[in-house]
Amino acid sequence: MFRLSSLALLLSKMPEIINNRTIPKYKSTQTQSSLVFKVRRAAPELIPPAAPTPKEFKELSDIDDQEAFRFQMPLLLFYRSKEQLLGLKSRGRGQDHPAKAIKEALGKALVPYYPFAGRLRERAGRKLVVDCNGEG
Repeated sequence: MFRLSSLALLLSKMPEIINNRTIPKYKSTQTQSSLVFKVRRAAPELIPPAAPTPKEFKELSDIDDQEAFRFQMPLLLFYRSKEQLLGLKSRGRGQDHPAKAIKEALGKALVPYYPFAGRLRERAGRKLVVDCNGEG
């Protein structure tokens, strides 16, 4: 469970992390081994669904369309693969080109979850809708 002070600390560091060209090194909190990595930002790239998806507008429910929830919190989580957790040798699933593997997997995942490849639009009365346009 997040403590309010932990969340406040995370939010206070967010502009520093986002505005830097190079994201600082972080270590995993797992006790098995330390994971150290350095990431360099590249130009943003939109990933469209891997197959055609319906073009439609979906209205947000009243619960999801509350003014208090209209903010973004950039967050990127990394997880170890099952092979890494079990100490097994990798079977070559994207280990050589992880960015390519992530792009392909995201494109496939966006097919059944196609509204995530759309855009939020505001209609009359400040009502939000998702424009399911498949742009990524």
